[in-house]
Amino acid sequence: MNVNTPDTTPHLDTARPPDMEERIRALKASRERILIRLVTAISRSCSIYGARTIRHLGLSISQIIVLGEVLGNNGCRQEELRVYVALDKGNVTRALQRLEEMGLVTRKNDPADRRVVRVYVTEKALSIEGELFTLAGLLDDKLTAGFSREERETLINYLLRMEATARALARSDDAQAEPESS
Repeated sequence: MNVNTPDTTPHLDTARPPDMEERIRALKASRERILIRLVTAISRSCSIYGARTIRHLGLSISQIIVLGEVLGNNGCRQEELRVYVALDKGNVTRALQRLEEMGLVTRKNDPADRRVVRVYVTEKALSIEGELFTLAGLLDDKLTAGFSREERETLINYLLRMEATARALARSDDAQAEPESS
């Protein structure tokens, strides 16, 4: 770039509302208390622990998450799973392929609308359902060791509210990203 040529590079507006500066300082001062960092750290640690716990089943965490949703919503549309499990289409498709290869789910076209694929659990999946939920319950117990029953219930209620808000945010972003039909 010629030093005599004016800089035409677009610049981000760096002016922030005064309360934003205070919030940024507070967050920097207490990084460990940033909510998204905490949620992400818990999720990653649980995934690592969970993967070790279910290794004997030959399933990945993504496959377990998808299978768990199908167990709870037998006959759901494949496209709905993406929303339920917050994974992209490719990951859901790969997980379903693997689960189908293992004989844990079947996919069938909806007789009322052949474009719709529905996912069903098999008897084999039902035979391991109890073990999956037992393992999940054990992890829950380990994560909340030292919590009173009331603290645990309060935490779950807060997390359910956060989950609903996060799903709504994800849906709103999906709606904005999709092209409008004419």
